[in-house]
Amino acid sequence: MRPIGSATEEVYDMKVADLLIPSTKEWDVHKIRETLPTFEKEILCIKLSLTDVADKHIWIPQASGDYTTRTGYHITYSENPRQIATANANREFNWKSEIWEGQLSEKLKLFLWKVMQKALTV
Repeated sequence: MRPIGSATEEVYDMKVADLLIPSTKEWDVHKIRETLPTFEKEILCIKLSLTDVADKHIWIPQASGDYTTRTGYHITYSENPRQIATANANREFNWKSEIWEGQLSEKLKLFLWKVMQKALTV
């Protein structure tokens, strides 16, 4: 599967149950073709549960199904590490506008400056 872009307002909160015919609990092929035509074949291959369990969000790369920034980072980095490294290296950091004039506590500003200067005592 690949990303298909931002969800429109009408389908933003859509759940799997919204793609089913309420009376039969079978796939509503018309609604699938209307909303996710690119994935019609894949969706229709999914066997539906016979129990009436509520939908929930899951993160497939994690065994628990929970999203963590760690797994998100690893997935992103493993897909294109060179692009991430290049983007970070090419980005110019403006201390004056991004830190010193930012809405941060003075303590945090000083801490960030020490981090960048490699001046933290351990």
